[in-house]
Amino acid sequence: MLYRIDPSQSKTILDELDYREKGGYDRLIVDACTETSGTAIEALTYVAHAGNPNYLGPAPDHEIAAQIAESTGPCPLYTS
Repeated sequence: MLYRIDPSQSKTILDELDYREKGGYDRLIVDACTETSGTAIEALTYVAHAGNPNYLGPAPDHEIAAQIAESTGPCPLYTS
């Protein structure tokens, strides 16, 4: 899932994401492809490393997708 954020809110949103993901995630810039255009764009993501207490370990892609789909937590993109 890709989210485009309003540039005028980017500092606030990124500060909140950095705080939420502080427990052992690395902030990375990756190439992502949109489904509609197929064009590669730069995107920011957070990746858990093995030292992270929330890291679930290696798994097939479909299991990782299920873990993500079932995960919950606060999202600064949707807070008021």
